[in-house]
Amino acid sequence: AAGRAIAISPDDSDLYLLRAGLLLGAGKVDEGRQALDRAIELDPNQLGAYLMQAELALGRNDLDEAERVARVAGRLAPGHPVLQSVEAMVALGRGDNKRALALVAPALEEVPDDPQVLNAAGFIYLANDHFAFAEQAFRRLRERKPDHHALRRALAELMVRQGRPAE
Repeated sequence: AAGRAIAISPDDSDLYLLRAGLLLGAGKVDEGRQALDRAIELDPNQLGAYLMQAELALGRNDLDEAERVARVAGRLAPGHPVLQSVEAMVALGRGDNKRALALVAPALEEVPDDPQVLNAAGFIYLANDHFAFAEQAFRRLRERKPDHHALRRALAELMVRQGRPAE
């Protein structure tokens, strides 16, 4: 359906962003990246595409690229909560746990149900040994993604770390 919509309206950057999300969700990373590039080519102010690119860079552990893309996105929407979570994950990747925590806390307050922000918060809380907060973030994320098995394992490990192995 997204392909048909693009065929009808080939200059609509939002359609390429939609297609990128579908492709990435299906594990077609290279095709998803191409769709993101096309979305940005059509609309250099396509914030969602930059945020997705930054998340992909984080997934590759390419902190420099994630930071570069986040700077561009920051010009479009300074203080955007998902952007703050990207910046927080870059800080965490560089070992600045305190800064990561300071960046993700307001993002989580602003959009407490956003999956990207919850994911970042969970890992940042975990890195700062705030196990109960990490558990809470991962539980809320699990409500949105109940079939995410790695998340279940992470929750189980957090409960064990908190002295609740029976749970």
